[in-house]
Amino acid sequence: MSAMRESRIPGVLALLGAGGFALALVAGVFLIRAETAWREALARKAAGDPAGMVRAARAVFDLYVPGNPRLEDASRLIAGEAEARAEARDRAEAIALYRTLRSAWISAHPLGGDGEWVARCEERIADLSGGGSKALDEMRAPRRPHGPWAAVAALGFGGWVLATLGLVTRGFGPDGRLRGAWRPLGWIAAIAAGFAAWIAGMMRA
Repeated sequence: MSAMRESRIPGVLALLGAGGFALALVAGVFLIRAETAWREALARKAAGDPAGMVRAARAVFDLYVPGNPRLEDASRLIAGEAEARAEARDRAEAIALYRTLRSAWISAHPLGGDGEWVARCEERIADLSGGGSKALDEMRAPRRPHGPWAAVAALGFGGWVLATLGLVTRGFGPDGRLRGAWRPLGWIAAIAAGFAAWIAGMMRA
């Protein structure tokens, strides 16, 4: 029994390495696309297209990677446009821009967003709208995730974990090699589907 477990170690390590490489690859693609969106935002700003600038800056958050400095840059760009609208006495548009920035952080980071930026947006929204502490309390009330997408995220994560365990325990033989060419494909497809469902649910919950 112990010999069988030891024989599976190389396969498990290979699987973990492949998973780590896949995550790094996805993060790299997200960083590249976020950089492209950021450059588009700058180009729109230079062209005098504030609406296009905000759309492009907002797209940076759709490609969330923790630690990406473009998130801070995009936040400053949107907040700067919001303050410009406030100074021009266009409070409705300023509020809309701050709401856009607030929702961008919350959707990109569902566990709470960036606390500093979310709090700053909420304070400015309350100030510009004249809602005061009541408006702040409403915005800071516990947020309920979108039920169906939260369920998709939970099921996707569970399926991803179970499929990975299934591949490790059922996809490898006692010698640590894959059992045939076709049997592991079902587990690999289940891993990919579970991961995709988890990410989609997290982004929309």
